[in-house]
Amino acid sequence: MGHWNRKAKSVDHWEPLHIFRFPFYMENILVIVLFSFMFILACLWAKLPAGMGIRSVSFWILSITLFFNYAFVIVEHTSRGLQHIPKLSSNLAQQLHDVRLYLIAILTIFYLSAYWEFDKDPAFLVFAFITYPLAFSLLVISRTWASLLNPVRLFKSLIIFVFSIQSLHFFAIQLVVGSLLFYELQVFFEVSGWHVFWAVPLTLISLFVLFRALGVLLNHHGERLGIPVLQNAESHQAAVAEGKRRELDDFVAKLYRHVRVHNYKKAWAEVEEHLQETNYINVDDLFVRLCEWDDKKVASRLGSELIGRLVKNNEFDRALRVFRECCEMSDGNLRLPNGSVTLILVERARDPTLKRYMYNTLQYFDKDFPNHPSTLKVFLMVAEMALKNYDDKETGALFLQKARDYESTVTEQEAYKSLSGLI
Repeated sequence: MGHWNRKAKSVDHWEPLHIFRFPFYMENILVIVLFSFMFILACLWAKLPAGMGIRSVSFWILSITLFFNYAFVIVEHTSRGLQHIPKLSSNLAQQLHDVRLYLIAILTIFYLSAYWEFDKDPAFLVFAFITYPLAFSLLVISRTWASLLNPVRLFKSLIIFVFSIQSLHFFAIQLVVGSLLFYELQVFFEVSGWHVFWAVPLTLISLFVLFRALGVLLNHHGERLGIPVLQNAESHQAAVAEGKRRELDDFVAKLYRHVRVHNYKKAWAEVEEHLQETNYINVDDLFVRLCEWDDKKVASRLGSELIGRLVKNNEFDRALRVFRECCEMSDGNLRLPNGSVTLILVERARDPTLKRYMYNTLQYFDKDFPNHPSTLKVFLMVAEMALKNYDDKETGALFLQKARDYESTVTEQEAYKSLSGLI
């Protein structure tokens, strides 16, 4: 908007648009103080004896015009995604030609007339409560009636406008502020002049909150409502995701230079450093990218780390899927990160292919995890799988021997005796 001293700029860093803190930004406090002075003066002027107060009408019109011009700015700039609104300038007083003032006035008269025509029907009051803010918003943003003349688009906009958490917040605020304004109008000529000294600032603060909440609602649904949003939570997340994707692209390209010359030790050191720096935030994406390479050694090792994290987060089904994929990449020679993860996956593996991969993995358990407390249990488990599932008597006999060597008293256990009988 060229008539502002400070042009709106796209924000590089997104933070949620504040609603209740908004009136208390320093620039807004100054604006509220200015409008409070103007409206207090107009109120006191209106309370003067007949004939003297009539001159306040023109001052009321000026004050309301200036205030609504700034309200338009609050709604419009907030809907774009700006945390702070451009400063109030002297040019604002020259905005009497802003067509939105007349459009909003006509819209308001139309709703009031319909309200009286329907004999103050509560159903129409609910209808107006929901639809008036949307019509107000479309006029403020588009500056033309055209946005209200397409019934299909208007109906779609209404659905988008109403059904969201932000909508609930806005309508709750609108209810409170509307009740406050209704009360103030009812008692305006009945209370003392001192009442306006606290009621006017409170009302203005409430209206700032209301217009800000409307702008936040429009910002949230901006793209779906056809509003050219500079930035909102969704676009910020998309920008962050794109930035992370580019960073990952650069890292993968750097990693590939080591893998293509089979420098796996250096490549894995780079992976570990990257995961520590990023707090494992993109380990899933990195794994997917590495799986695309012909040389899958680094991908397989990273998959093992990923399995450990998935098991820690109780994502067992996904851990088994990654386990299976890694086994296929490494011809069944996958080494899991620790013994506990291995035993958890063994218990949850149901698919015959997964069981076969687990059978191969368990045969290296004592080498991968020396002195693990479940080593004897694993020896008997491998022997049982070999003899009962795969008719592999040689492997069965080997692991029964390992069990005897590990603990001689195992021969007294029923499980050992049962397995020995199968050989």
